[in-house]
Amino acid sequence: MTHPRDDVVALRGRVVAPENGATVLDGKTEQRYRALAELRRTVDAGGPTPS
Repeated sequence: MTHPRDDVVALRGRVVAPENGATVLDGKTEQRYRALAELRRTVDAGGPTPS
């Protein structure tokens, strides 16, 4: 047997999809943390706050 069985191929597909989603969410989380840090710097500096 040189090729994976169909059920193994299907299972791999089911595992890859959530992994890709987690990668996207990790990136978005990092963006949110950077935006929050920038907002905190602005507030700490006494600058204008977004409305």
